[in-house]
Amino acid sequence: MKKKFLFLVVFPVIVFFFTFCGKKYDDVKFGISLIPKETETFFVFNAKRARDNGLFEVLNSLKITNNPSLKTGKKELSEFFKETGIDFKKSLNYLIVTDISHQGFILSLTYQEERLVSYLKEKKLLKDKSSYNEYNIYALQNFGPNFNDQHIIFIEDSIITIGSDVFVKKVTDNFEGKGDNILSKENMKNNLKKIDDRSILWGIADFQQNYEKIAKDFKISSPLNTDDFRKFLFYIDLQNSLIKGQFILVSKDSSNNKNIVDMLNGFKAILSSGKKELSKILDNINFNSKKDEIIMDFSIPHNDFRKIVLSKVNKYK
Repeated sequence: MKKKFLFLVVFPVIVFFFTFCGKKYDDVKFGISLIPKETETFFVFNAKRARDNGLFEVLNSLKITNNPSLKTGKKELSEFFKETGIDFKKSLNYLIVTDISHQGFILSLTYQEERLVSYLKEKKLLKDKSSYNEYNIYALQNFGPNFNDQHIIFIEDSIITIGSDVFVKKVTDNFEGKGDNILSKENMKNNLKKIDDRSILWGIADFQQNYEKIAKDFKISSPLNTDDFRKFLFYIDLQNSLIKGQFILVSKDSSNNKNIVDMLNGFKAILSSGKKELSKILDNINFNSKKDEIIMDFSIPHNDFRKIVLSKVNKYK
């Protein structure tokens, strides 16, 4: 009787603790809290929302993956799924990509570390095992030139982080609640208020301090005045058969902002006079300017978008 009583008392407490007090690793908001404070730019793919909102079915209907050039990649992915037990369509919750010049990755998914590590070692993609915060850290190899000096840490069979040694350790510190993340920056909090961070795809590029370097590194040039561009924010979502979203370019030159919007509306008018299918899409795209922002809003029926994409896919078959 006592055992039964203890079970009836203790079990609800345990359920409550893990439900309400545990870390929600699959929540994008938790993922954002892992991003190191120094990060200026990051992009988020919310795979869980994409799954729930039917995005994968929409992509399948576009028949892009039927392209013969993708057959080799599909074969390798099938082998990966089989050997590791991971199916990104089912188990990936979100992917965060950070910074333009110093890329880092944070993935939330369900996996078995031992099985995944075994596969990567078999393919000679891992080397130099060490530990940090009681988690295994490996150096990557044979991933290509963009992944030289990159490392990977597996956290709790729920999070994987890839990047420089410093980056992955800072992500782990944030996971443990011992580090500083981007949410401690007031400007990043303000950025997050401007966009819908529940969307399938969204991102923030806050290059207020680094614009000149970025413009030089990526050879950004324009006939318009781009010296005052400071931030780029966007979100794209699928809601009730509509592809909805917003792009925001923050620039402190209001007259230049108006010039850019006038130019974009001019291009829109020219393109709208062409094909009917394209015109229907452009009718659902709007450009506006504010004192310090250039804004593009869109709400496009995905069937109209699908027709345009399929016409291009069929053209190159």
